[in-house]
Amino acid sequence: MSRIRIGIIGAKHPHIFPRLDLARIYAERCAVVGVYDSDRRTLDRIHETYGTPVFDDLEAALENVDLAFVEGYDYQNPELVRVTIPHVKALMLEKPGAPNLAALRDLVDFCATFPVYVSIGYMLEWSPIMAHLHEIIDSGVLGPVTLARFHCAAPVGGAAEIWQSLPQDEGGLLWTDGCHLMRTVVDLLGQPQTAIGFVRKLPPGETIVADIFKRDILSGLGGEAELQIGTLVHEDVAAGILNYEDKLVTFDITGWEAHGWVEMWRIELWGANATLEAGLMPPWYRLHVRRDHPQYGRGIHERRMAGPGSAETSLVPDEAYTREFLHMLDVMEAGDTDQSELHAGLQTMEILDAMFRSSRQGGPVSVGRGR
Repeated sequence: MSRIRIGIIGAKHPHIFPRLDLARIYAERCAVVGVYDSDRRTLDRIHETYGTPVFDDLEAALENVDLAFVEGYDYQNPELVRVTIPHVKALMLEKPGAPNLAALRDLVDFCATFPVYVSIGYMLEWSPIMAHLHEIIDSGVLGPVTLARFHCAAPVGGAAEIWQSLPQDEGGLLWTDGCHLMRTVVDLLGQPQTAIGFVRKLPPGETIVADIFKRDILSGLGGEAELQIGTLVHEDVAAGILNYEDKLVTFDITGWEAHGWVEMWRIELWGANATLEAGLMPPWYRLHVRRDHPQYGRGIHERRMAGPGSAETSLVPDEAYTREFLHMLDVMEAGDTDQSELHAGLQTMEILDAMFRSSRQGGPVSVGRGR
């Protein structure tokens, strides 16, 4: 079988680098035949580092591409997808997919007219811990789950980076980073009926020294910068309550956490018979069982796996990225045209959109249903 020809369409997001690394690692199955962007400096660095062909002409970059990774800024990506999808057999769109919910809904409808596999790049969904969480939930050991908590954050400086500071976007870190963990909410629990949100831009406060701040896509693992709380383009902090028929879920995020990327993100499910705590990267879980269950005896069950930490998380080809990348190669080879991952991404952003709307107007708002 001939190698899968990959095109990187838009070189604005640092997630391109783990995917370029993986293409090199799995060179027997694939090859990057083109990287498109309008910035010559970025293209030159990519060509010097990876030796891949680079283009500042989109149509030229799309020649002979089978699988595309669309990695522009959020406000650019819908149009990049529209131009790209007629040329390819499979496509991954960088999360969150669009600058606002209306643009994402339009894009989902547009993609449905093409027999092309389309996914959204939520690589943390491919954390190896997710299979264990599904196994535990499906076993019934938790009993009735009445409460769940989800916490995520950007490290100090992360919410001030350009990807969280696009004025065209609905919001900042809640929209562009909170979507990672909200995608996990959709995966584990589905969509809520209503949501209450509090999305706050704090008053100007202390100046803090960040130590992994990325000034642009070519900044590597980042460096030091002085940043003042309350001066972000968008929100500093947000929290929400998601209302399900049989449970409540709390979701919170801050742009000023004293830990590395994803390090202290938490998933907690509180059941009548067991409590489940987990982290995505590094992957781990801790299950506390109150009464014996056929698959899990009374007591503590734990598992911890290796994974990157601090600035390296989301910037190196870890197991989550690898599983995601190989999945894209597999569906490409199988000729799959499923778009359910794209619809799950829409459901994710419908919840976040509801939190923003609730914060503006007050009180609970209905969560729109994706297909």
